[in-house]
Amino acid sequence: MLYMHDPDGTIGQFRGIRKAVAWLAEHGHPDATFANLQQALRDGTAYCGRTWTTLKNPDDTGGAGIIVEQIDPKTLKVEAVYDGYPAAARAVGVLPESIGTACSRQIPAGGWLWRRRGDERPLRKWTKRIGHERGICRLDRDGTVLQRYESVKDAAQAVGIAYPNSIIQAIDAGRPVGGYWWKYADKRTPVLRDKRLKLMRLEQCDAHTGEVVGEHRSAQAAARSLDVGLSVVTVAARIRAAARAGNPAFGYRWRILHESGDGLRASD
Repeated sequence: MLYMHDPDGTIGQFRGIRKAVAWLAEHGHPDATFANLQQALRDGTAYCGRTWTTLKNPDDTGGAGIIVEQIDPKTLKVEAVYDGYPAAARAVGVLPESIGTACSRQIPAGGWLWRRRGDERPLRKWTKRIGHERGICRLDRDGTVLQRYESVKDAAQAVGIAYPNSIIQAIDAGRPVGGYWWKYADKRTPVLRDKRLKLMRLEQCDAHTGEVVGEHRSAQAAARSLDVGLSVVTVAARIRAAARAGNPAFGYRWRILHESGDGLRASD
């Protein structure tokens, strides 16, 4: 959640940077950009005459003033020291609260381990590749790989996600973020859980000869391949109904190869 603090004390609330930029454009700041607001949020500076934070209470320091050490997860050597969560978060592109959580739970954030100065608890090495260092694939709703990125940071910048850690959280939770599904490049494509999707792998056949002219991983994918001037949802519903009834639809016959109740398992 993003909070806008006006000089008069009024607090505005937005569900993301894009919505905040759209609001600014409608209220006298047509030149406001995602990148500039994102940078102001990370730097803690004013933008368009207003202060922007992820904290509803602007007096909440959010961990400012707490000395934290940035630690290599493989060697456990201290690589840098920061004066507060916000400074550390800006350095690695995560939210300040992620740094605090990482310190408390001794888990990585932004690809690094973190420790508050004076915390004497022993740390354990993370020998596995941490999410931020791994290749990332962007998927569509059907599980098709659209693009591969060398790091989470590259992926986040490409699609305008303010905090790269959001992608890792989405992968762990099995949900989309930024309008896409995601997976690690070295992992199999997961089962994409979405109530709007049903697995129905289909063959598309000529209505007269029965010749197979195409194969689709879902009714939605089949619908997107047709240009009939209707919504994908409507076309997919008619294709499913026709396939089950053995009737033609949109000039083709559709044969079910496999069907499942929820989610869609995409191939690698």
